Amino acid sequence: MWTPKEEIITHSKKLNILYKTLSEADGQKLKNEVISRHQLSSSHPNSRFLFEKLNDCSSTNREDSISLLKTYPYQEEVFVFFEETKDKTVFSFRHLKDFLSVYRDCAIFTVYITGVNFDFLISYTSELTLVCNAIAADWLDSLLGQL
Repeated sequence: MWTPKEEIITHSKKLNILYKTLSEADGQKLKNEVISRHQLSSSHPNSRFLFEKLNDCSSTNREDSISLLKTYPYQEEVFVFFEETKDKTVFSFRHLKDFLSVYRDCAIFTVYITGVNFDFLISYTSELTLVCNAIAADWLDSLLGQL
């Protein structure tokens, strides 16, 4: 059975896109920091999905929702992680566009994306829903208002 980690590594190599894998300790610190910076809702306390616990988020389940991320105005390194029950790996990519190129060829799985300052959290779910938190929510609301 495949894992998100195997999918990311396989398709990154196939596309010759550079990535880094954080150590398990550094990855856990990063996820803890992301969770502490993004207020979690008490409306779904028993949910095992992080994206269901986010406050102040915007989402869309448009058929082309993943392609909307191509227009997200962030040009720095991104960190990518998954639901804890699926895979504990945290990857870094030089740019969001690099990760999107890799993910486009992968099997569908829920993924979380944040930047170096953790000022946004984006999730693309296995149900094909784009969920954006913090400044990414503002961006998505504005974009959806223009479409």
